[in-house]
Amino acid sequence: MERAVSNILSNAVRYAKHSITIRLRESDDTVTILIAHNGESISPDQINDIFERFYKGAKGQYGIGLAMAEDIITRHGGTLQVLSTYEETCFEIVLPNN
Repeated sequence: MERAVSNILSNAVRYAKHSITIRLRESDDTVTILIAHNGESISPDQINDIFERFYKGAKGQYGIGLAMAEDIITRHGGTLQVLSTYEETCFEIVLPNN
């Protein structure tokens, strides 16, 4: 799980203009980690591709980090989603709280 979060954070550092926000939420059933940055948005046509192995965005390096993160999170029974707007790109990790 450390590797998954580290990959998402390193992307946030690479793409952020000025800020990165990390928020945590816990409920009886889930733990949610939100990692957001105020950098350039991900275009709608790229959103579905960013979790594919070896897919590189404009500033991408290896194209394996997000695919690896999604695989790790899924193996822990969780989900990884992204929402990208003009103001913010936010990765949401939801894990079972057990």
